Amino acid sequence: GSECLDGCIDNVCGDGDKSPSEQCDDGGNANGDGCSATCALEECGNGIQDPGEACDDGANGDNDDGCTDICQLPSCGDGFIQTSGSLTPAEQCDDANANGADAPCTPDCLANACGDGYAYVSGGTEECDDGVNNNDNADCTTNCKDAFCGDFLTHNLGSGMEECDDGVLNGPNKECNASCLDNICGDGDQSPSEECDDANFDNDDACVEVGNNCVIASCGDGFVWAGVEDCDDGGTVDGDGCSATCTLEETCSTTLDAGDAAIIGFNFDNPDEFAVVFLKTVGTGTAIEFTDNGWLATDAFRSGEGYSSYTAPSKITAGTVVTPAIGGMAFAEAGDQILAFQGNQASPSFVYAVNSEGAGVWQSDATSSNTSALPTGLVDGATALALPEIDNAVYIGITTGTRLELLAAISDPANWSGSSSVRQTMPLGPFTVTDAIDCTE
Repeated sequence: GSECLDGCIDNVCGDGDKSPSEQCDDGGNANGDGCSATCALEECGNGIQDPGEACDDGANGDNDDGCTDICQLPSCGDGFIQTSGSLTPAEQCDDANANGADAPCTPDCLANACGDGYAYVSGGTEECDDGVNNNDNADCTTNCKDAFCGDFLTHNLGSGMEECDDGVLNGPNKECNASCLDNICGDGDQSPSEECDDANFDNDDACVEVGNNCVIASCGDGFVWAGVEDCDDGGTVDGDGCSATCTLEETCSTTLDAGDAAIIGFNFDNPDEFAVVFLKTVGTGTAIEFTDNGWLATDAFRSGEGYSSYTAPSKITAGTVVTPAIGGMAFAEAGDQILAFQGNQASPSFVYAVNSEGAGVWQSDATSSNTSALPTGLVDGATALALPEIDNAVYIGITTGTRLELLAAISDPANWSGSSSVRQTMPLGPFTVTDAIDCTE
């Protein structure tokens, strides 16, 4: 233990006898065994980088100078905060083994903050943290909160299925419902922008979808309201097949059935004259033939008298009164008849007929120019009229009613007035046919 051993021999390093000037002496001169070849202790802080040490700056008390006092290079998790730039990025914290994703100091030795990808839930400030994927429309919002319906943020990314989110305004009868889905037409929940919502997607009832919005059905919306409308072409004008009130407009016909027109006045005293009312709307070109020839019991015209034609110059609305030209006819003051028909003389289709001869009845046969049998297909009192013999007469009954009501009135002799000496003024109309159907050409 002395510098000079027994026998006056110097105490040297490696002789196994630690002298006062030696820190150690393990009897060898090899490094790395705790006692160096110079008999100095191999330990951190000796200023020498011994085996097992990454550095040794003499344990100078500065753990932020590139070599810590535990003779290791600085690293995140060593418990020493490196702020001088020896680490990139510089550390903001280092809680050693307490570093963690759900801790104040992250595994990267940075202060846990929203957006770093570490959900610091235990700290009470974050519920999630998806780092760069945080998004106000995603599962984790930009303030690191779990997305939920009612947060005013539309969660439609990631697992999100929201279409809207109006926060406290979500709910029934709102634009955004309680499930954060758009209030749409047909869901049964009437939003402020909807006029109705009957919980179906049918467009043939009282509530229809127009432009992705529920509106109360109306004529002109383009949808046929079952049981209410006959048609709906999206407009409200007449003359296009669907009227302004959404009733069907027939295509104007030029064919007349018995009773679609009726004779409502005549003057057999010169100058001859007669008037006809249309009880059906007809199209341009509708032609009616008239004759004062009687109708034979053999179902043919008696010959010897004349004919006249009337052709509609344009569409004629039901209720319109016309006074056709006499043409080749010449009415007899001693009694005569006017027969209206379509088609040709060989096979006429009768429309109406008036007889003013005798006692107010149709004769059994046309035995003279003054007499006539009831034309085939016509019914006296309905589509034909037999007046007691009179030269001049006009209808004076109702002018408003259904087609059948007007026909019955016109075909009733009680609704006529006239004179055999005074010519009558022909009715001008118009009549109002309440069940008439408009038509288009």
